[in-house]
Amino acid sequence: MKTGLKKTKSGFSLIEMVIYIAIMALILVVVVNTLSVMILSQKKIKNHRVIEHSSSVALERLTREIKSSKRIDFDQSVFGSNPGRLVLEVENLIGESREIEFFVEDSILKFRDGELVAPLIDSRATIGSFLLYSLSEDGAQAVRIALTIEAGSGEFAKTETFYASALMRN
Repeated sequence: MKTGLKKTKSGFSLIEMVIYIAIMALILVVVVNTLSVMILSQKKIKNHRVIEHSSSVALERLTREIKSSKRIDFDQSVFGSNPGRLVLEVENLIGESREIEFFVEDSILKFRDGELVAPLIDSRATIGSFLLYSLSEDGAQAVRIALTIEAGSGEFAKTETFYASALMRN
């Protein structure tokens, strides 16, 4: 008597394996490409945030100090050329006058108040240009500011120019 053993086929055929490998390779390519795009976007967004924050802080401080100043020191200030320099005479709470200065040094916009010197922009940003224009009409004095800030390098480099004007309230 012969027993009828049935041969069972186990495993995958070569064609099935090639199809599975092709599908997995396609999925892997899509995942790697998606991650690459996300990383590039994150770096660009980071540079944009650095520039936006730096411009916001710098222009806010400049306009606030110009508005509250008593006068502009035209002898020490530099208007119409890059980099500009702005020297203002301001008054403290008890009525004493002092000078404050905005200037660019080593591609960093800085603020000087007496002996204190502090940067006005993020350390990851640099100043491309800092232009100041003096405006006056009928005794009113104003300053127009054009500030170009750069961040990042290579293909991630970003540059933006910001403008502001401030009228002295003296």
